[in-house]
Amino acid sequence: MEKEILRADKGYRRKTFARLTILGVAAAAFCGALILWGHPWMRGYLETLEPGQALRLLTWTSALVPLTFLPVCALIYWQGRKIIRTACFPPPGTRVIRDTVVIRGAGAVARGRLLVGLALTLALLSLLAALYFPYRLNCLAASQKRFQKPLSGHGLLI
Repeated sequence: MEKEILRADKGYRRKTFARLTILGVAAAAFCGALILWGHPWMRGYLETLEPGQALRLLTWTSALVPLTFLPVCALIYWQGRKIIRTACFPPPGTRVIRDTVVIRGAGAVARGRLLVGLALTLALLSLLAALYFPYRLNCLAASQKRFQKPLSGHGLLI
């Protein structure tokens, strides 16, 4: 039996590599700017706050950062469900950047389920991290003398 091959779209490949290169350069520039200017500014800002306010800000930040993975989880989940529904990998209408052998039937469904499982696992880990990091930060703060006095609404998310 001859394998069905989905041919690469060369224009799409060039656009994809260009977009990824631009995204990588932008991310590197953003990280560099954050390290050079953002870190000293944030440290100075935190030093001007009362310990309870600084703890509250860090608690919310440590809770929100892991949640940024949820949109990626949603995209992976959506793609996996589409593969399961069509029983075809890659799903119909998908453009690819290299020649890809089309898998149909049980093999495609297995890959779709793997993607769904990966998405759900990553989402669960993200949610657990969003709960655990603030909890550990508050436990660490509770062991410090300056945080011993009770603070109203001191940032516990649990």
